[in-house]
Order: sequence, then structure tokens, then C-alpha cells
Amino acid sequence: MTLFEKAYSLFAVLFAISFITLLLSTQIIQSFSLLIIIFSIAFLINIFFMFILFKDLYYRQFSSPGKKMAWFAIILLFWPASVL
Repeated sequence: MTLFEKAYSLFAVLFAISFITLLLSTQIIQSFSLLIIIFSIAFLINIFFMFILFKDLYYRQFSSPGKKMAWFAIILLFWPASVL
């Protein structure tokens, strides 16, 4: 992974932590419009992070092509859980 991808990964984790903190510290009904904006940003971060992950997996060398396909399958099966 490049330096930008590592920095972006760190940003995504910090954003998720701050988003959870925001949810726990405010009432959802009062800040609903703010939550929609933050959720949209988080969704875009998640999509971009998925692009970085697939690019890294595509260019990574594996000992067998089956291992690469297994990682693709694992990511596609479990990625929707991170969206929820």
C-alpha cells in the first residue's frame, strides 16, 4: 500500500470512531439532518476504501490464483456487514 492509502485507511478509522462518538453523545432526532450528511460522507469513504482494497488485492502476488479468488470471495461476502 502506498503512503496515501495508509493515510486514508487511518482517516477512515478515525472518522468511524468520531461518527460513533457523535451518535452516542447526541440525540438522533435533533441532529437528523447532520446525521444524513455524515452518513453520506461515511458511505463515500467506505466505497473509496473498497476501491483501494480491491486494487491492492488485484496487484498483490499470491502463491496460487485460488487464494486470490478466496480473498475476493471473503471480502464480497463480509463487506456488507461494514456498511450496516
